[in-house]
Amino acid sequence: MYFLRAWGQVTVLKIYTLGHIAFAGFKDGTLSAWDLDEATQYHSHYQEQLIRTPSVTTSKFFLKETQLKIFIKVKTIALFDTGCMESGHTETITGLGVSSNGDSTSLLLTVDLTGLFLIWVCRKVKATITDEIYSQFSSAWGHVYLSLRQTIKINSLLNSPVLISGFSAWRNDDSFVEFILTTGNGFALKGMLTEGDKMVMKKYQPKGSIKASITTFDISWDLNLLLVSVTDSIIRITFPSTL
Repeated sequence: MYFLRAWGQVTVLKIYTLGHIAFAGFKDGTLSAWDLDEATQYHSHYQEQLIRTPSVTTSKFFLKETQLKIFIKVKTIALFDTGCMESGHTETITGLGVSSNGDSTSLLLTVDLTGLFLIWVCRKVKATITDEIYSQFSSAWGHVYLSLRQTIKINSLLNSPVLISGFSAWRNDDSFVEFILTTGNGFALKGMLTEGDKMVMKKYQPKGSIKASITTFDISWDLNLLLVSVTDSIIRITFPSTL
């Protein structure tokens, strides 16, 4: 058993089993990732329990110094560069999805409360990457690299303010990424990322909940059902394929 070290309140979690990576989004907009294959000597222990430090993080905790240095077995190890802090989320991350692009590369999708949708490229390789775009996001010893590929403002696409409450993503039969977003505005959005990371979306407004907020949802593709829980105390069922 071991623990993942986190600074702040975690709002979303995702385990990417193919790459053995755990991802977390935080209330302050921080995005962190832990490579579960990293050697244990690079991490601290407490009462025989391993505490893993993030392999990748955008935490503002590290803004105080150019690099954070920690002591492990009397050795000083440069942990994180902070050039990446200029990009990323500044509001609560409410959605996180991972989609494989191959054996070593994956697409990481994050969305925050205000509708800022970010597309990241995550790479896990055996050799060290010297590209500054990747190295600024990663630990000195790690082999997980993260770079920001695209920024999409959902508010601008809808021409109105939106509060995102939930998110789910998957790849369709044509290998395009599709997703469903639920909102605090009372409607859901079904979208797709096409070639060039262009986003197309359709809006779904549950009957009788114009002023209500969708608080949580679940999808069953076997039954082709989408369940949404709304603050008007009514759980609604619809068909996600028709959104």
